[in-house]
Amino acid sequence: LLSDMGRKFAALPLYYESLEARRNTLGDGHLSTLESINNLAVHLSKMGESDRALPLYHEVLTAQRKKFGNRHPDTLNSINNMAGYLRNAGKYSESHRLYEEAVTASREISGDRDPHTLHYMNGMARALHKEDNLEESRKLFEEVLAGRREVLGDQHPRTVTSIKWFLELVKDMGDVEEANKLQAELSSLKQAS
Repeated sequence: LLSDMGRKFAALPLYYESLEARRNTLGDGHLSTLESINNLAVHLSKMGESDRALPLYHEVLTAQRKKFGNRHPDTLNSINNMAGYLRNAGKYSESHRLYEEAVTASREISGDRDPHTLHYMNGMARALHKEDNLEESRKLFEEVLAGRREVLGDQHPRTVTSIKWFLELVKDMGDVEEANKLQAELSSLKQAS
């Protein structure tokens, strides 16, 4: 709650306290402990403490691969989190490899239109954009956007977020016509809400 209120530094000791309590009570490999580790890693990343977050992301992903295997939903979520961290750190090829793993497994397990698959695909499209692989990014964003429109609807926050990321991409590609369409759609959605 404190983190959501913008009080990230005040919340940090609570994340550590929760993690320590779960490690002591439940053990390192317990699902609740892994969740606390992941929450702390995400919180540290949001605070700009990437160097402190990375070992925690690694710890969670390694434990989940060992405990659940590579295709379990919790493992796939951790792969996605690590990929996002690496993308934000500018390690695009490493990020791309992990996104590819998550997307491929999620497509096989849950299908192309599963919200998790679409979430992983959205992250991968962003990584491709950062790599300047604009055409591949565009194809993936188009697929994500079509899927989110179908599954979640036009006004869902994740659909709107995909529109914003796609808008950024088409602007970078110099596609003024598509950018204008997307900008008009965002304006219309904002007025409707």
